Amino acid sequence: PRDAGLEVRKAVNVHVHAILAALLRLGAAERLLEIVPLEFDEATRTVKNLWVVALVKENARHAGVGCFRRRVFPLEQALKRSVASFEAAEMEVLAQNMKIVWSQLWSMLPPFCIAPEDLEAEVGFVGECVRQLLKDCVGDSVGSVLRTAALRSLQNSCGKENMDSACKTAL
Repeated sequence: PRDAGLEVRKAVNVHVHAILAALLRLGAAERLLEIVPLEFDEATRTVKNLWVVALVKENARHAGVGCFRRRVFPLEQALKRSVASFEAAEMEVLAQNMKIVWSQLWSMLPPFCIAPEDLEAEVGFVGECVRQLLKDCVGDSVGSVLRTAALRSLQNSCGKENMDSACKTAL
């Protein structure tokens, strides 16, 4: 009976995951991140609702860059500050853990850039994100992940055929 309860919870989780993924593919990223916000908890030094990152990264469509700016970027900024404070306090393990989460957040940007309706309004933000990521990740162990996220975001925003001119404009 105890194992049966676990099996039921696993089955429910699979179905909930499938429903949320379908909603994200239909453009519900803003609403999901409003209901289940990504937040940094200073007291526990953890990110709340981190499970949402992989789900959004794999399934978000039609979300728009503005959604990333409103729902993910504030956490990214908080994590960047926490990494700096952990490094200053010589808390290397915590700093490295936060860098990994930080890179996971940035890896969410490319899906938000797939045919966004708000690209014209947010093109400056995308360009600044790409520029900052390329600058921040030089020589860092998570640098290749961040560079890939930055360039894929730019590519998703502009389309492959416009990539060369978009890179020149953004950088």
